[in-house]
Amino acid sequence: MATELELADRWEKINKVVDIFLKGTTNPSTIAKETGFKRTEVQEYLDEWRSVIHSDRMVQNRARVS
Repeated sequence: MATELELADRWEKINKVVDIFLKGTTNPSTIAKETGFKRTEVQEYLDEWRSVIHSDRMVQNRARVS
């Protein structure tokens, strides 16, 4: 089981990757070079982020309003 500190660190990394992704850099290899993460980690972070936003009702409601 991950500790709160490990979870916070993971989400910090996910946010870093997603920030670059949302600015228009959609290639995981390019994001990996920019962040220093492995390409597989970048893909994993993006997949996890997508999973969370697809299942989050608040995000879905926001998307409908926009």
